[in-house]
Amino acid sequence: MAIASTKYAQEMKNTASHILMILLSGLSVIVSLVLMIFTAINSNSFLPGHGDDAIRCNIDQRASIV
Repeated sequence: MAIASTKYAQEMKNTASHILMILLSGLSVIVSLVLMIFTAINSNSFLPGHGDDAIRCNIDQRASIV
């Protein structure tokens, strides 16, 4: 929407379209930053924990079989 409002503002060349362009561009930046921060804060839920390492578990199982 921000890109479309930028194109619209360039064609229309009035104050309202430029304000809309600035608001939508600012909103898209804020949403992107919030998503990056939220992902960084919750990255532990996406990555395996210390005891949840499936590769390490398979190596330990293989060593106990031998």
